[in-house]
Amino acid sequence: MKQIYSTGGNKLKKAAVILIILGFACLVLNSCKEDTSMTIDERIKAFASGLNDSVRNDLKEHFHSDSNPSTFNEAYWETKFPNDGGQVYSRGTITNTGSNTRDVKITGGTYDSGDTFSFTMKEEDEDDWYILRIDLNGGTFIP
Repeated sequence: MKQIYSTGGNKLKKAAVILIILGFACLVLNSCKEDTSMTIDERIKAFASGLNDSVRNDLKEHFHSDSNPSTFNEAYWETKFPNDGGQVYSRGTITNTGSNTRDVKITGGTYDSGDTFSFTMKEEDEDDWYILRIDLNGGTFIP
């Protein structure tokens, strides 16, 4: 007796298996994205470290969009944290003063150990914090 085989079903099964494998691979690759979120303390440390960079335009990346960071250009940072070629800013202990606030001693330039910078932070996504405002010795320093 002669058997007739249909190869159409096998091709469809193979295509389905390939699509399932590709779909799974896409899920795995998307779940492996680099996590660039920062806690409050990590964000403050990164900002304070950036004060010593020769070009400081990237500092605005540490600010929440509600603080209007587009106005934070190199000239802006020069008025807030002068860097005449040799200034070194250092960060002291970060003190937790509330659920979204921290006090930090930053010395260097015209600031000394008596100056306290108070950072008010805002969460953008879960566990991804940005600077909303910085106060200096009780007065608004950076809006």
